[in-house]
Amino acid sequence: MSQSITVSDFQSSDEPWSGILKFETGAEIMGFILLTLCSDSDSRLSVLEGFHFSTGVLASSVAEMLQAFILRFSLTMNITHLIMDYAEEFFGSSSGLAEAFAALKTIKYVKIHDVGIHGDLFLRKTRSCFVSADLTMATVFDQHPRCLRSPLSAGRRVSVRNLIVLMRGAQNDLVELTASGCRTLHPDDSECCHIYPNVRTLDLQDNDLPVTTQYAHAFPNISKLRVETSLDLLSALAVSKTDSVTKHRSRNRDQQLKTGTWKALDACHAPLLDHFMLCLICPVKELHVFGPYMNPDMLYQVLKTTRPSALSLRGFFLDDLDTRRFAKLLRQPCAVNLKRLELCICIKSADVDVAGNLDQLLSALRPLKIGSLCVSISCFFPRRSKSAGRRDEESKDEAEHYLKDLSLEVLTAGLQADIPSLERVSLTLEGHPHRPRTKMVIGAILEG
Repeated sequence: MSQSITVSDFQSSDEPWSGILKFETGAEIMGFILLTLCSDSDSRLSVLEGFHFSTGVLASSVAEMLQAFILRFSLTMNITHLIMDYAEEFFGSSSGLAEAFAALKTIKYVKIHDVGIHGDLFLRKTRSCFVSADLTMATVFDQHPRCLRSPLSAGRRVSVRNLIVLMRGAQNDLVELTASGCRTLHPDDSECCHIYPNVRTLDLQDNDLPVTTQYAHAFPNISKLRVETSLDLLSALAVSKTDSVTKHRSRNRDQQLKTGTWKALDACHAPLLDHFMLCLICPVKELHVFGPYMNPDMLYQVLKTTRPSALSLRGFFLDDLDTRRFAKLLRQPCAVNLKRLELCICIKSADVDVAGNLDQLLSALRPLKIGSLCVSISCFFPRRSKSAGRRDEESKDEAEHYLKDLSLEVLTAGLQADIPSLERVSLTLEGHPHRPRTKMVIGAILEG
């Protein structure tokens, strides 16, 4: 991302305005416009890299002046970056503002927060060829947009939040697509036949329940995938009498077998439940699993069909990893054949027998043939109350005392003895109230 500059930066300089210009008030926008009109605007505007609007709603006079300014200098400016923090309020300030920005032809990187009806209008009518888009969808569509004559139908509201429909104007140019709060399950499947052949990275957060074939068909050539389902939808699924994560996984598996899926992925990032529901049946080189929910049986099913060479488990509590079921998982072929393993473990003050449980977890790694192991321990110890009883304080301090004196050198030596295949070991301990962040690395970084 290019460097951001403030209005005061360019007001105090006679040099061309390079970087991304950030506006936080309507007054700053007015000042910029007036200064531009009174200067050698063509040469100075031509090197400006982008705009970042963080103003929210504008006074109608400011919005109309900005609209006229954008239209007048759309051919002079060569901005490649456009960032908007409150897009619906901003674009809604004037009925023609979204279309004025859509007239710009040089934007390559767009990041818009609160994409609703006005943002949809900008994205549908844009004349730019976006290479990278980062969109956060609006969740409320109650206000009647100035640009529309009639209220939105329910189907129209869904399509506004469907990035597969929303970004179709850039489907041949996009390489990287990030979206939060989108809803890709369109009621009319015929609306979702758009294909984005050049997208390599797809990141969907706060999304609806994953439909693997929909992503595979719309984005057939991605190498990196991240999926994270909305917590509200997961909660609804948990109490549903007709659906479940297991049924959703089965549907995704059947659809992939019927209509096809990716041949392989370089990486997939998701919480365990999302990995399980996605039911990827293609090889995945790197599998990144987010906690805190852990179910070794689910993880086994995921590993069995994706066959990764590298596995990362992040944000899991020690109590969830030092179990017999997890140890059994590590003895299965899908785990034994791993080349790299990363464990990011969370330890709470209430954890009992941290020394024994940590030893049990690390001992469970013995069957592995990994060449690289990274273990990060994050401490979550609240501050002690002076009024707390001594016995209660001692029980809570057990984990804290053990980790305060834990020797990473001794731990590393034990791991190397238990796992002869190890060529690289990285151990990190952080978050301890009485010990600085400590890291120890032995061996070179391994490729592949």
